[in-house]
Amino acid sequence: MGDDPIRNRAALIQLHTEYENINQTEECDNGPTRRGRGHASLIVDRLLDEIHPEWSTCDEQRRSNLRARFHNRKRFGKRWAVLTRHLGPAVLFICSRKLEKMVKNTVVTVQFLEQISEHIAGNCQDVVELLNTLNPLATDLIQNRDINTHNINSIIEYLWRGHSEGLYDSGLTYLSHSA
Repeated sequence: MGDDPIRNRAALIQLHTEYENINQTEECDNGPTRRGRGHASLIVDRLLDEIHPEWSTCDEQRRSNLRARFHNRKRFGKRWAVLTRHLGPAVLFICSRKLEKMVKNTVVTVQFLEQISEHIAGNCQDVVELLNTLNPLATDLIQNRDINTHNINSIIEYLWRGHSEGLYDSGLTYLSHSA
């Protein structure tokens, strides 16, 4: 994953989602596994084999490091997915450094992130209005689709009219109009 924090967040969500989909839909008929290696571990190993061409030739230490990185990224993807489920993909673009740190801080629980996103969705109308304005564009940007169908000027005009003032006035500094 590169230096682009927005694409990185989107990739983390995709990693989490793909893992969950595979884990829920795939029946592992590989028979018994060795001690400490369940079916989820086999799925992770298969995914890592697809992602890393050198997987089959890695020593056990390298494999262990790749597994640990995979699980950390999957965990952060789950945390970002909680936010986007309630607020939409635009949150990946306009989240504050404070919110980003909360996602990365594993002391902050997924349940707390869920409560924050539910609170914002239910109580911060200015933020919700901004997110709803940006969500279609954010979706197309993340999915590398054509954005020429969006009226970017109307989004910029919306922001200039001051509709984002409530981002800080609401008492929540979780979102910011500067990424």
